[in-house]
Amino acid sequence: MGIFTTLTASKQTEKRSAGIPDFLMGNAVGRSGIAVNEASALSLSPIFSVLSRIAGIISMLPFKTYKGNIDGTLSRVEHPALRLWMKDPNENFNAYQLKYATVSNLLLHGCGALEIVFGKNGFPEALIPIHPTNIQVVNNTQGKISYRVTRDGGTQAVLQNHQLLLFKLFPKSDGSWVSPLTTHRAIFEEALALREFSSTVFSQGCNPAGIVTNLPSDLTEESKTTLVESLRQYEGLSRSHKLMLLEGDMKFERVAAPSTDLQYVETRRFQISEFARLYNVPLFLLAETEKSTSWGSGLESQSSGFVQYVLSQYLVNIESELNKKLFSVDDDSVFVKAVVDGLLRGNVKDRMEAYKTAAGLGVLSINEIRDLEERNALPDKKLGEARLVPVNYQSLERAVNGTPSNIDSTIPDDNESDKDSDDKTDKKERNDEDVD
Repeated sequence: MGIFTTLTASKQTEKRSAGIPDFLMGNAVGRSGIAVNEASALSLSPIFSVLSRIAGIISMLPFKTYKGNIDGTLSRVEHPALRLWMKDPNENFNAYQLKYATVSNLLLHGCGALEIVFGKNGFPEALIPIHPTNIQVVNNTQGKISYRVTRDGGTQAVLQNHQLLLFKLFPKSDGSWVSPLTTHRAIFEEALALREFSSTVFSQGCNPAGIVTNLPSDLTEESKTTLVESLRQYEGLSRSHKLMLLEGDMKFERVAAPSTDLQYVETRRFQISEFARLYNVPLFLLAETEKSTSWGSGLESQSSGFVQYVLSQYLVNIESELNKKLFSVDDDSVFVKAVVDGLLRGNVKDRMEAYKTAAGLGVLSINEIRDLEERNALPDKKLGEARLVPVNYQSLERAVNGTPSNIDSTIPDDNESDKDSDDKTDKKERNDEDVD
């Protein structure tokens, strides 16, 4: 059902049109003799890290519904379908688990699928995850696409397009999709084979740290045993750098690491870069900090680039499918959108400086700034919604129309200030004349 469900061999003999071959079910192996399937792919630390980063971040993002007004403005509205996506999708999954499994399937198999369960009133009442390998594309004579779904209990059903949320990574014209695990099978197989090779070398290989030469030729078996026991006192990390005493002409020669071992380390690093390139994830998110990214030098710049160049494409994909089949069905002016402001936040000082500039230009009101900081609006609605512009930070209404607003009662009038200054000047001049 989800990304972590154990895959079993399918009883069906028909080919799955979704582009998922039999080897993903654990029934075939590659040229190296190693099976490439969901379980083996998840055992690779770079893949597990990529999935946890992208799926985890998307799963924790808030989604909000908006309505487009005639004047071009947007208003926040409530939508009943938002509860399924953000709070309670079904009795077996919470919202985070559902989104995590769906996005993980999207990244690994090229499609994240959810069945929309409609109630008697025609409104959606549950979202059920469907594993991509349990979906077969069916095309009828009218050109409409439907899907044959095998549920967890083994029952099958033919669902129409509007009954499934299908978040496809690379969609095809026939309704199927491209699976990264299938297309880039060689990359996964190479990583698995290299790990298998290293395990074999460490368990069966012979690579001593050093050798003792110039041993006496007349050593007895008992003397050899005694020599070996005396050398063992220098084994282990806690006994390193101790002074070694050797008898006679014996010499200890250190054995350098073979060049093949150095190439093995470089190959492992290259594989991390290969998987990072496959999913467009910056290396620092995979704990690989040796090479810097071209997205910027600071962590804030790199995180911003990750949101703009990586997460945004997945979020637009998800938003489009949700709007088409859940939120914009009855009213196309209503849509859902992921809120990524929290990921793009700088430190407190930088945020306050940005808010100060935006408020001084009349771009944001006090309440809008407080909403971005997840704080309640001011009790005085007029004060919270007032917009200020330069020139003593007068209200925007007064700057445009020249008429005072309610908020202007707290702002001194420039004309009155000039009048008071003139009165004080005249009074001082009269006093000077009286003295003369």
